[in-house]
Amino acid sequence: MIVLIALIFSLAFILGCIASILSVWTGYIWLGGAVMLGLGIITTLFVPLIFKSSLIKRWVWLVAGLIGCFAAFYIQFRVPQPLANDVSKFVNTDTAIKATIAGELLDAPMISGSGRGKFTLLANEITLSSGEKKSVGGKLYTTISLTQVTGLRPSQKVEITGNLYLPSPPDNPSGFDFKAFLGRSGIFAGFSGRSLKVISDPPPFGDWWIRSRMVRAHVLGAGMPEGALLSSLVLGNRTVDLPSELKQTFIEVGLAAALAASGFQVSIILGTVLAVCVNISNKFKFIVGTISLLGFLILTGVSPSVLRAVVMGMGTLVGLVSDRQTRPVIGLTLAAVILLIIQPLWIWDLGFQFSFLATLGLVVSAPAIADRLQWLPPIVGTLISVPIAAYIWTLPLQLYMFGKISAYSILANVLTTPMVSLGTIVGIISGVLGVIYVPLGAVISWLLTTPLALMIAIATWIR
Repeated sequence: MIVLIALIFSLAFILGCIASILSVWTGYIWLGGAVMLGLGIITTLFVPLIFKSSLIKRWVWLVAGLIGCFAAFYIQFRVPQPLANDVSKFVNTDTAIKATIAGELLDAPMISGSGRGKFTLLANEITLSSGEKKSVGGKLYTTISLTQVTGLRPSQKVEITGNLYLPSPPDNPSGFDFKAFLGRSGIFAGFSGRSLKVISDPPPFGDWWIRSRMVRAHVLGAGMPEGALLSSLVLGNRTVDLPSELKQTFIEVGLAAALAASGFQVSIILGTVLAVCVNISNKFKFIVGTISLLGFLILTGVSPSVLRAVVMGMGTLVGLVSDRQTRPVIGLTLAAVILLIIQPLWIWDLGFQFSFLATLGLVVSAPAIADRLQWLPPIVGTLISVPIAAYIWTLPLQLYMFGKISAYSILANVLTTPMVSLGTIVGIISGVLGVIYVPLGAVISWLLTTPLALMIAIATWIR
């Protein structure tokens, strides 16, 4: 009973976070909370009347409504707001202003959709066109030519000259709201750079160093674009510059889940560990699973998306090795609630959504799919069932976010499932070896050249 009540309260908190979108759409900050409180009152009054044999007391539904109401207001309270000295305060119109901004890189440069380098800059000083200098704060979405960001690393200090602007809202209500997307990360202005001056040397070590060695091992062994695809399977495409044409192909054929978030990778890791340790004690499964997840977290650089997926995976692992059948869902739900308490805006993050749904697919559907594949060796059956389960549960989200999906997406996933599973597991192994010694990891990556090329060929053919 206590477990069931905890599940109801956890789901109420998650639903309250989702209901906050009503406040955003309408502009009434109280609407999301009012809806959740209303649902709590309605269920308190009518559920016991409809289900007279229900063991859930009225007060549970009322408290659940109050928790959902709190969550809807809590997420509004946690929405980032620009501080008084935020660099965005210097732009108060739709017209960009010329300025020189000094600051520190918060992440490694990537390639934007327009082919320019992009990164987040923590601003600390602005020089206006008049020559006036002022101390500032806040983060900037910064773009500049690729040639000028080559070799830049997180924590490096730079000085950039260019145009400071405010991001524009979408042209139509159903379009992607880039302004809101940046705002959820505490970024309220953009900066289009023309020239860049490096002020400090790159740090000798960091999570970027681990990721760069893994990518080097993959690309050196498998070549391009197979090596970039292998890195994306392991690290996710948010930290790897996968060619835009190849990325679009995977999205259109319904393979975005393998690239868009780390939840898919975590589900494969957990599924593989549990398959290998099928005849081992639950305590040993927990130890091996924990080591695997923490190792994956360290290797991928402790990025927020991977951290979210690992926490969810740990919650699921606790449930999977326990005796109660419902515990995996409870563990996953509680993990999601803990993450949303820490940062409620993650409810709108695509990585969080994919992590939750993919891991939920592992818990709910993977065992049933594996049972129907008993004619295969156990490990092979698991390697196939886990990605298919993750795909089924993430399919509605893919369709909603990307707007379209190939009619042959199920065929694409069935055909590429063995290669995705093999690439993820072996890619992690080659990445580990690459961190130690790049050529050694490259040798293992080379073994995946043919499967990765076949995976690309299948996606291209289906498209």
